[in-house]
Amino acid sequence: PGKTSVTTPASRQAAGAPTRTMSSSPSANPGHGVATAAAASRPTDPKGFASFLRTQDEVDALCDEYGVPKNQYTARPAGDLCANSTTPPRAICVYAQALEAGMRVPLEGFLREALAHFGIAPAQLTPNGWRMMAGFLVLCHLTGVPPSLAVFRRFFLLSNVSQKHKKGWYFFRSRDSSDLRFTGMPHPYSISFKDWKHEFFFLSSPEPWPCAMEWREPSKSSLVMPVLTGEENQWAAKLLRAYGGAAVDLNAYLTTSNLAAAMAITTSKGN
Repeated sequence: PGKTSVTTPASRQAAGAPTRTMSSSPSANPGHGVATAAAASRPTDPKGFASFLRTQDEVDALCDEYGVPKNQYTARPAGDLCANSTTPPRAICVYAQALEAGMRVPLEGFLREALAHFGIAPAQLTPNGWRMMAGFLVLCHLTGVPPSLAVFRRFFLLSNVSQKHKKGWYFFRSRDSSDLRFTGMPHPYSISFKDWKHEFFFLSSPEPWPCAMEWREPSKSSLVMPVLTGEENQWAAKLLRAYGGAAVDLNAYLTTSNLAAAMAITTSKGN
């Protein structure tokens, strides 16, 4: 109950494509945004992908489903633009599966802080990358600790999908020293998930976005292991007491109600 799913856009249904529901089977590489065994044979340049979301009705339906305020933001189909094209004025590119994975607009404080720290645009993060950040946010809420970016970075490392494209897609993987690991994510090349790179639109805001709009390469300094304060060490220890050891299946925690509750608290605190 509370689990959200996204169906295939109407235009693809009309073309005979099957209805898509998110798979709950674990990824072959838990926490990864791309399956490393298949990555070498898969295209990794964002310029090679056009959006399947061709109509305004399809885009509006996604915004309605995920609560994007229409009085604050203007959504438009991508048309001939690629995900990493120069964006329309005051716009970011948004993937449908990122919304399903836990991205919300307006951007919640922890998610906003993470994008700003790494210096990447929202569309540079794979859906499973969003899923890991949303899962961490929910676990923090359930454990009663603030969603600290430093603590998240202590457990997880931002990694590039393709070394050939420095301004490309990124995902999170568990650090070798981490005792907090996530599973329960769709395999990036499963039938239900493989089209995520083709399902995006552009979202404009009357106010400046609190993150990069154009695709960038993260700085090396943003990737180093953080030094935690005493309080942050206590938060990390509390998370490990509750969820350390065995891998955490995010399917059990990423419900609509859990995510809404976690975001409502952090937003009310002004994070």
